[in-house]
Amino acid sequence: MRIWMVHYRDKLHDEDIEIINTQDGYSTNPLSFTLDGITFSGTSIGDFELNDERQYDVAKEKFCLLKWSGNNKDSNIITPYTYDLQRYSMNVCIPIIVVRKRDGHEMQGMGEPVEWIPVAVYDCNELL
Repeated sequence: MRIWMVHYRDKLHDEDIEIINTQDGYSTNPLSFTLDGITFSGTSIGDFELNDERQYDVAKEKFCLLKWSGNNKDSNIITPYTYDLQRYSMNVCIPIIVVRKRDGHEMQGMGEPVEWIPVAVYDCNELL
C-alpha cells in the first residue's frame, strides 16, 4: 500500500487529501480516498466512483456524480448503477522508487506534481 498526496478541487472543496494505492495487492479498484465522509475508489486518477451506493443521497449534495449503468436491452444484460465522480481536478504527487541497475539499490523519491483536469466536463444539472 502506498499513499499519494493530492490537492483536490471541485465546486465545494479545495483541500489536501491522501489517495491510498493498494495496487500491490489484489483489488478491482486499487485507488481510494475519503472526503467529507464519502469514499471514492477507482483504477486511475481520472476514474473515481462512489464506493458505496448507499451513500448516494448524501454524496450527491456534496459532489457532482454521473449515475449510469450498463443495461443492454439487446443482450439482456443488466448491471448495477455506478456513480462516477465528475467536475473535479487533482494535483497528485506520486512517490517513485528508482532502482540502480548495477547493484539493485533502491532510492525513493517524489515525482513532480501532476495536475489532472477532466477532458469531458459535464454540467450535473443538465444530466438530471
